[in-house]
Amino acid sequence: MRAEIARPLASRELSTLASALERLAKMNPDPGKWRNWDAFALDGAKRAREGKAPVSACVNCHRIYRAEYNARFRRRAVAP
Repeated sequence: MRAEIARPLASRELSTLASALERLAKMNPDPGKWRNWDAFALDGAKRAREGKAPVSACVNCHRIYRAEYNARFRRRAVAP
């Protein structure tokens, strides 16, 4: 996540970030439980494509999923 999403967010490479967030939407590790994952990622991608930093989408996703994601899936790579 850091290389694929945090890096382009920090450097404002919004096109790269949008593509990474679209790939992230497809990586929901528990779709039955994590129902908003896809929406957060796709909302972030949409905002990035509009030239806006997707901070609210990131904050919402991290608030809900980050602790469990890091505990269970931290080493998982963003899909190519």
